[in-house]
Amino acid sequence: MGLLAREGELYILARSEGRREKQRAIRRRRLKGPWQRLRELQTQDLTRDELLLKLGAAKAQTGRAYRLVEVRVPRAELPVNT
Repeated sequence: MGLLAREGELYILARSEGRREKQRAIRRRRLKGPWQRLRELQTQDLTRDELLLKLGAAKAQTGRAYRLVEVRVPRAELPVNT
């Protein structure tokens, strides 16, 4: 529950436990796509440039859910590994 005072009025934000669980379930479901694609990419033997292209495509497919995933890309001189 949150309180917000604005212009002489007090607003209360109340969320039920059920609503919180629903929101978490929605986020988990949205994250399944990016995680599955990243697991697929791990099994492929890719160059750095190919990996970057495939990561860009995965990002476009999954939309905003992709921002919840942290991906570390090797520098140009380093080899690609899982």
